[in-house]
Amino acid sequence: MDGVIREVKEESRMDVEVEHLIGVYSNTGIHKW
Repeated sequence: MDGVIREVKEESRMDVEVEHLIGVYSNTGIHKW
């Protein structure tokens, strides 16, 4: 959650507070096209 707060601050200059984490998603699959 600290990473989310840091990234939002870095990208948008907005201060945010994370109340709860819904999930963690990653796009690490191999694309076949």
